[in-house]
Amino acid sequence: MNFKACSPDKIFQIFNTLQKQNVLFNKNQNYLGSWYICGPTVYDEAHIGHAKTYVQFDIIRRILKMFSYEFVQAMSITDIDDKILRRSKEQNIKPWALAKMHENMFFEDMKYLNVQPPNIKLRVSEHIAYILYYIQVMINKKFAYSVPNGNVYFDSQKYKKNYGKFRNISELKINQSSYEPSFKDPYRKHPTDFALWKVDKIYDQDEYDSKVFDASKMMIHNNNTLTNSSLYGRPGWHIECSVMSNLVFGPRMDIHSGGRDLIFPHHENELAQCSCFYEGGDMRHLEDGKDYEMADIWMHTGHLNNSNDNRKMSKSLKNFMTLKDFFAPLDRSQRHANKIESYNSDHFRMMCLLNHYRKDLTFDLDVTMNKSVSLLNRIDNFLFQSNVYAHTAGQGENHKIFDNHGNMSYCCPIDEVHLEEILAKTILEVDSHLRNDFDTPCVMQALTKLIDEYDKNVNVNSSNPIPSISDIVFYSRSPFVVAKLRYFVENLLLDLGFNFSGMKRHQLTVHETKYETNDSEILSQALTKESSVEILLNFRNNVRSALLDSQQDISLENLKEKLLKHCDSLRQTMTDLGVDIKLLEMVARIFYIILSHYNINT
Repeated sequence: MNFKACSPDKIFQIFNTLQKQNVLFNKNQNYLGSWYICGPTVYDEAHIGHAKTYVQFDIIRRILKMFSYEFVQAMSITDIDDKILRRSKEQNIKPWALAKMHENMFFEDMKYLNVQPPNIKLRVSEHIAYILYYIQVMINKKFAYSVPNGNVYFDSQKYKKNYGKFRNISELKINQSSYEPSFKDPYRKHPTDFALWKVDKIYDQDEYDSKVFDASKMMIHNNNTLTNSSLYGRPGWHIECSVMSNLVFGPRMDIHSGGRDLIFPHHENELAQCSCFYEGGDMRHLEDGKDYEMADIWMHTGHLNNSNDNRKMSKSLKNFMTLKDFFAPLDRSQRHANKIESYNSDHFRMMCLLNHYRKDLTFDLDVTMNKSVSLLNRIDNFLFQSNVYAHTAGQGENHKIFDNHGNMSYCCPIDEVHLEEILAKTILEVDSHLRNDFDTPCVMQALTKLIDEYDKNVNVNSSNPIPSISDIVFYSRSPFVVAKLRYFVENLLLDLGFNFSGMKRHQLTVHETKYETNDSEILSQALTKESSVEILLNFRNNVRSALLDSQQDISLENLKEKLLKHCDSLRQTMTDLGVDIKLLEMVARIFYIILSHYNINT
């Protein structure tokens, strides 16, 4: 669904975390922009908190594409890290083998979630030489210092006037243990100084990949500012993103994104490093008198909190759920409540759409997912029924519509003008919500109201009298406006990244379906085309034979007995297959055929 027709300005109001307010994003038509996203540290499986961040950014990326804004997206892959080294030692596996295994698992998870892959993957292990060069430049500019043990630190006091753009440092209780508790060094000058290069560690140097040493040895260390011991270290976490993002996009990019937990200190430190690296150098795209901001928009997602402790899901707290566990088959009680055997990527994406990307979400498996499943079922029934409506025009009494739970309704006259007005209003509302900092919860509310109006106009309530066949035949119906509603809803969801897993939106067979009462499981699916044709052909042949026999002086009573026997047989066959046939209606039709036959031949 392209919104260019109803959005002549295409201006987006997007919240910029750095400026703490909405800013205008208004580029030329068919704009191709730059987007850097902080990716995973690949030492373990991804959990649903990670997935929320990447799915919500995928939704935003797709929304921008709907307005003809496309992006080259680069993602960092942290494959050198203390956590990787610890885990590799625990599992007795090479750190790079561990990192590669979990990187592959991460992108497989993203593929299942229908998250578009980044255009560029930036692995830290492949950029060591660039990182060391970047560090050397900052040392030369006096914004970084090396210490006797080989570690290198960013000098926050030298940069003090600009440090704390994301968060007011004076409001923080900063000390050496709280700021960077996993890495203590008596040579560090100030608690807010952070590591650019780490050497002090408990691991032997032969645990490092040879390419790290090779890249380090290739560097020319002017004035011995990088000591020989620095050759056997690894980069700090913050420096890697500054270097890799600048390497790809230069000093300025359109969007820089990550989870809210990265705002401080990670993105604070990224911005500080880049500001120092480019000071007095290449600051293109920077207006006179304006502070360097590295990105036009800093974008952050809210946390996914565990309902048990209301704290952010994290591996350190051990309060997370892996994607593998989330998509595992549900137990019987959960299947009964949700009428599904397991959750899928569409259920998860709906959960993300119902929560604004900047807000935290407290996750409870039953409560949170029931809401998502319920809305998806509602949409599925709308797409299914509207599809049947549009494809069965002019078929008289066959205008029965069944939702995916077997509930029946009849098509009725519609107020075309009203539905056209509601559709136009909904399109404008959706357009406005999308351009207002990607307000997807309001978008889903607008779609729900549209479906409500469809239900009011198209379906006869089950409490109303069932219309007669003659009434249905002469109903004035217009499938065009219904098809337009369906087109809008379906294509909007496709544009937002749904793949309609397990949904029946294209099913056209109209039938009554019986369900078991024990666990709401379907007794049988609808008849296949081949089997239904064969059964009905056999029934027709039996009826034809009975009618032909009637011409051989067979009494009307005997003919009636034969026809009823064939009807009973057909009804039983269809019932066994899960299709309920109303015997009296069928008998009435057969006797109508008989009377017509006798009238013609007498």
